[in-house]
Amino acid sequence: MMPVKHYGKKKDPPQKKMHAAVKPGSVLVFDNGGDTQAAIFGEMSCTMARAHGCVGVVNNGFTRDCQYILKMENFPYYTRGTTPNAYGGWRVVAVNEPIYLPGHLTHYVIVNPGDFIFGDDDGLQIIPEPYVDSVLLKAEEILSFENQERKMIADGLPIEEVYKKFGDL
Repeated sequence: MMPVKHYGKKKDPPQKKMHAAVKPGSVLVFDNGGDTQAAIFGEMSCTMARAHGCVGVVNNGFTRDCQYILKMENFPYYTRGTTPNAYGGWRVVAVNEPIYLPGHLTHYVIVNPGDFIFGDDDGLQIIPEPYVDSVLLKAEEILSFENQERKMIADGLPIEEVYKKFGDL
């Protein structure tokens, strides 16, 4: 077997560029163009990203090593599905550029670098950076209102009274 010769300066692989872009507090968000053949992220990649300050992953593709990823404390991971296949020709073509993810109220949602991502077991909310403060204030207002409803229901207020006071739940 002959050694591979590189002429000129060797470029860093795109995956290295992706991991180098991770800043403390960031969430990695992937658009894989709909490929379901290969897992584009796994436990080792999560470990590396987390070591550089990444706080979670949104993978609009497939994942492998889920049993290990799920054991990582305080590291939320959202994915379209799982596969054991780590190979399939995927490659990083851009880093820190806007991408499109499937949406709920609209067909697609644009995710820009710097946007805030909030998620729970029901899904994700992408909030453009300029709107984060106003969205959080409104969410706190809604939570306060819902906490009042929740307490009155738990205290046994008749449902007719709950609807009369609060409208639709």
